[in-house]
Amino acid sequence: MRGAGRFSDRVTIKRPTETVNDVGERIKTLSAVASRWAEVKPLSGNERDYAARVAAELSYQVAFRTPLDIRQTDQVVWNSRTLEVAAVFDAPGVGEMMVQCKELV
Repeated sequence: MRGAGRFSDRVTIKRPTETVNDVGERIKTLSAVASRWAEVKPLSGNERDYAARVAAELSYQVAFRTPLDIRQTDQVVWNSRTLEVAAVFDAPGVGEMMVQCKELV
């Protein structure tokens, strides 16, 4: 396992939840489920046509210590950036989990 000093980025993991309001309507929200130290590394960026406009798509690798319950439907909030989880990779025996994320800007 690598040194603990590399986990210097504070991130919040948010998960979609659904509640029912006073009149019975279903409301989808994001709820914070964890706040963890991580290592966030920018990987690449490109431009795409997205909803009839050009948008930049940035990709990141986020490393966490395990155990951690993170799902592909979750979001990782890092500084002022909201990253969508694209893939989750557990590294057995290493004690770390790698999460590939993307950000549309």
